[in-house]
Amino acid sequence: MEIHDRVYLYDYPANVTYPLVPHPNLRALAANIRNWAEIGVRGYFGDGVGRGTGGTEMAELRIWLIARLLWDPMQDPDELIQEFCDGYYGAAGPHIVGYLNSMHDALEISGDWLDLSSPPTAQFLSIETLTDGWAHLVAAEEAVRDDAVLSARVRVAQLPVRFVCLARWNQLKDDASMRGIRWPFGDAREEALAGFMTVMNANDVWLTDGSRGMIQVANE
Repeated sequence: MEIHDRVYLYDYPANVTYPLVPHPNLRALAANIRNWAEIGVRGYFGDGVGRGTGGTEMAELRIWLIARLLWDPMQDPDELIQEFCDGYYGAAGPHIVGYLNSMHDALEISGDWLDLSSPPTAQFLSIETLTDGWAHLVAAEEAVRDDAVLSARVRVAQLPVRFVCLARWNQLKDDASMRGIRWPFGDAREEALAGFMTVMNANDVWLTDGSRGMIQVANE
């Protein structure tokens, strides 16, 4: 390289401010790592994805995908994602891939700009996107209903959609009604919040202070 022959890159491959919000950047992340390798970057550090489940959307997949791409940036990211999901989620894997694809496709169609702090109100997170993604996640849960370990993993993967719907409860519920879309989370926000927190606590998933405030106060 013209500047130095040992350039390291510090990256933020997840949402910094709202880590649990759906963050469909896996396609771009793979392309970026390939590009950086091609121009001579020698080292990479991804901030925010080394905390296990911790509260980052699809943290396990992100960590694994980055590691595999750093080993060989020329690998097909879609094949890697499928490999991880089949191995980590078992029979639910294809449905988790369907969820991920629905989020990535929605972002690309919307023309929305995904940045380091995309909020739960991001344009691509429409009622159509959220309910389509949720349908994949419900199918994933059904596919592994008899396996306690895999079921727990799927319920963690469901948290980002549930979080957005709790944060924007009244607006999204109204949007669903106006568009003739079935609202999948019931009428009582308090019950939906209690179920969400049960999964969070059972799996040691935590929220940032800002995110916690979004769901623990009533939607006005």
